[in-house]
Order: sequence, then structure tokens, then C-alpha cells
Amino acid sequence: VYLMLNNIPNANEIPREKPQDKQWTRSLINALNSDDEKQVIHTALMIMEQAFQNRLEFNPALNDALFILLENGMQKQLASMTIAATWALVWVIEQFRKQQTNWQPSTQQQELLSRLLNSPNSDQYAVICTLHIVNEIESSLNIEDYMQQWARECARIADQPSDHDKV
Repeated sequence: VYLMLNNIPNANEIPREKPQDKQWTRSLINALNSDDEKQVIHTALMIMEQAFQNRLEFNPALNDALFILLENGMQKQLASMTIAATWALVWVIEQFRKQQTNWQPSTQQQELLSRLLNSPNSDQYAVICTLHIVNEIESSLNIEDYMQQWARECARIADQPSDHDKV
């Protein structure tokens, strides 16, 4: 992550203490709406790092922007965008829980998480992050069903011969 953060334009503007500047958070939300896929992914990773370091203040618009990024990544079938969005959401939601906010994803956002978990095309790392998110929120999604489904899929993949076996 830190190597990727070093490649982010304006990475020197990342606050090293808890940011009090709401404009900085708004600039992150605006950057998530960019057409530049690389910038969007870098911004999501910057948000993830800030949440991991407990440097974000609660802002539901930030969560909404990350869910939009997740949906865009799924629609474009860009694993890197989907992973960046779910990884950021894991840490943002966890930090907001520590701040004792009662934020919950909307029904539409929960349906998006369910679609990701049910899609055979979903990246495994995005699925892992999504399972963590579903575990953190009050959701009608039954995480046990998804865990069993995912365990069966992992076992199926493990039973398949790999390309390495052919050498």
C-alpha cells in the first residue's frame, strides 16, 4: 500500500494527523468521481490508508462515493477498482464503528454487496473484503450462507489441476 501511495499525485498532501479540514474530504469524494481510473483507484487506497490510521471523520457522503466506485468497478469488470472500493469500505466502516456512528448501508448498497457475493465473476479479494463488510453491518444478508458457498468454491478450485502441475 505504501508503495502505491508513493505513486499518488499530491501524496504529500495526505494528512499525518486526523484531518479537520472538511474540504480535504470533499476533494477525496470529488476525486472518486473522476473518469481517470488510476486516480480513482489511488484515491480509494488513500482513503483506506487514512481510515486504517484512524484519520477520517465520519462522512456518509464518503461511504456513498465508495459504493458508487464499487458499482462502477463491477459494471466495468475492473477487479482493481472493485478491490480498492471494498478494501477502503472495510476500513472506513470499521473506523466509523469505532466513532460509534449508527451509519448503515442503504437497501440499494446492501443489494450491491449481495450481487458482488453472488457473482461468479467477482474477484476473490473483493469477496473477502465484502464478507468482512457484511459482518460489520446490520444486514439482512446471511453471511453464513455466503461463507459456506465461498468455502465450497475454494474447495472446488483447490481440486482442479493447476497449470503448474503440467510442467
